[in-house]
Amino acid sequence: MTHSHSASPASSTTPASHRRPDPTDISDAKSGTHWERIVALLPPTPLLIPEATGHAKYPAQLRTEIDRARQWMLPTDGPITIAFHPDDSMATCHVGSLKAWGIDVNVGAGTYLPDLVLRALLRRWGYDGEIVSVDIHDAQFLADDGSLLDGPLLIAADGGAGLHPDAPLGDVPEAWALEEQLRRFVIDPVTQASAPLFDVAAAADCGIDPEPWIAWADFCRSHPSSVSTLYHWSSIDDRADTAAEQHDDPRTHDGPPAQDSPPAYGGIGFHCGVWQLTTVM
Repeated sequence: MTHSHSASPASSTTPASHRRPDPTDISDAKSGTHWERIVALLPPTPLLIPEATGHAKYPAQLRTEIDRARQWMLPTDGPITIAFHPDDSMATCHVGSLKAWGIDVNVGAGTYLPDLVLRALLRRWGYDGEIVSVDIHDAQFLADDGSLLDGPLLIAADGGAGLHPDAPLGDVPEAWALEEQLRRFVIDPVTQASAPLFDVAAAADCGIDPEPWIAWADFCRSHPSSVSTLYHWSSIDDRADTAAEQHDDPRTHDGPPAQDSPPAYGGIGFHCGVWQLTTVM
């Protein structure tokens, strides 16, 4: 059974240049020129950091699935932008350090958990942020400047934590339906963004920070012809595939398949998507 789903890059496993056109350079201003950039949505969980979990089974499996997205982001000759919701409850006074979360890792910069985790992920992928810069933005910047990216954009976005009685939030009744909505959105953000993505209060009940999801959905709604999916994966793919085998149309069923075994991925929803953003100058 396939857990990850991707479209192979046209000519290689690395993306084309992500250089932003220089508006002062006439050669960059040719009408009809297509500029391609990469946008990726990644779960900012410390489980992506081996020092936090060692060789525990499901964190290692999670890292394997997320690592598949690397090929579309690196290498790059432009800066990487990290967009996240700066929630003060996820901040630390230890700059660049994950010490506040019990992890002996220092990434040199950053004070918010989503930023720190994605910096640590980039470092594990071999990206040296001291040589090529990492820019930080509140996820809301997408509304105004998302189409002016220079280099890959990484959006830090969590799933819920209530998919099983043993999950951090227990078995939250609406959790499965919300995770399925996020799964569909990662697969086809433009189509799914045509309607409200989810009920914000219900998302909060499931432990989902809605801000990054809404920001990316709003961008896709405003730029429907410029976004195409390269890769998508969700931690509920196994269960959704099981539902597909049990029902003629699984998308009409909000409940998860019967499951008596230990919770997949700890009963937490994780999602990863990579998209190509094409701008015509």
